[in-house]
Amino acid sequence: MKTTILDSAPKEFLRNESKNYLEAAGPITAEELEELGAWADPGNSPYDNPYFLCGESGNPMDFINALRITNDMCEHPSNYSWGDPTAGDNDNIRF
Repeated sequence: MKTTILDSAPKEFLRNESKNYLEAAGPITAEELEELGAWADPGNSPYDNPYFLCGESGNPMDFINALRITNDMCEHPSNYSWGDPTAGDNDNIRF
């Protein structure tokens, strides 16, 4: 019998978590849904993200919002102020 990293209980939990997330997320594109599937299918929560982005509360940002922000940062880098790169700290980073 082949064993898997996740047994059926955690898989079911993650499946329900993803279903609830999609119901609450509002409209998302087919590309976003595909990206979410690639993130969540191996066992990651849709309420977390691979970019280590956090909201104002300090908690991880959900996947779709983090994806949208990273895409926007790539498409419109001038909208974001990164401060003085020679300052040696992150105090000047602004979104």
